[in-house]
Amino acid sequence: METMVSTAGVHKKSAAMRDRLLEAATAVFAESGYDGAAVSRIARRAGVTTGAIYANYANKAELLLEVIRARLDMQLEPYREMWQSGETPDPSELFMRMTRDRLVEDRPLTRAILLETFAAARRYPEVREAVQEWLRDATGPLIAMVRQAQVAGTIDKDVHAPTLAFFFMMPGAGESFNEAAGLPLPRESNYMPLVRRMADALTRVSNEND
Repeated sequence: METMVSTAGVHKKSAAMRDRLLEAATAVFAESGYDGAAVSRIARRAGVTTGAIYANYANKAELLLEVIRARLDMQLEPYREMWQSGETPDPSELFMRMTRDRLVEDRPLTRAILLETFAAARRYPEVREAVQEWLRDATGPLIAMVRQAQVAGTIDKDVHAPTLAFFFMMPGAGESFNEAAGLPLPRESNYMPLVRRMADALTRVSNEND
């Protein structure tokens, strides 16, 4: 008699193992950096074999990329949904929202991972390629939304869309370096009015050109 294996059960088990792996990898990368994060150590922390890791990830760089995606993609998901819906956001509101999300969330572990990742990207081509892949995926929807806003006339058409998307991403990187230096983040009451003025300038430039 054949034994029927539940596909849902297999997927659930795979998802649970992936969660354990990512949780363990996140902790080890944050504690020891990319150089010190041995795959065998990650496996022990997750309670799996190194073979189980290599069955899911080609190398340590690919695992690091998955950690980055898991921790940062959730933050970017609202903007992907806006892009997929075809919605043309107000540029000032988009920038305000992205900056506020980064400023008020306490994400020391995520910032530690980012710093370790960027440091490793300078030394290891495979990490650099993984980071480049993630950045292309992360900025793609932002570039598309900037171009939608340019078509709609809410952002000046002379603004280079990829550069503006890059600019939108920079507050998070700046906060990471600030925290690494042991410096406090600026107060929201001081920071957000400045962000509002910068973001509003994008709209005003477009309106002045009409």
